[in-house]
Amino acid sequence: VLIVGDDIDADEPNTIYLEGVKINAKGIETNKTTIDTTDATPTDAITIPIPQSQCVTIDVICNALQTDNSQGLGNNLIGTYRNDAGTVKVIGAATTVYKHSDFSASGISFTISSEDVIVSVTGEAATDIRWQLTYKTTSASVEI
Repeated sequence: VLIVGDDIDADEPNTIYLEGVKINAKGIETNKTTIDTTDATPTDAITIPIPQSQCVTIDVICNALQTDNSQGLGNNLIGTYRNDAGTVKVIGAATTVYKHSDFSASGISFTISSEDVIVSVTGEAATDIRWQLTYKTTSASVEI
């Protein structure tokens, strides 16, 4: 038996059922957040939960601008994670697609914390920076 469709079940859109196996390929979720930094301390900007029995790809595009407009940054970081019975693991390594920066050390990073992935920004000492992060997640789960 094969059932495919967006409107089969409002609680489980984009779900395929195959003889006792449920495969859920969720749609892309896009979000945006803004954060300010004043120093070189990593600052948590986004917390993304990685649900059990799921594989999640996180794609973050970041733009940052020193508040006096003297320096800027563009950065794109992608990582894929899976949650195996409560343990989140990175698949491969996060990949910097591009990083263009006037800053000497500022940027974004991913870290695992419990069942979440934290997206952090790191500014520069004694420098006021406004960060705009747009991120999307895509995920798939298999339940038997």
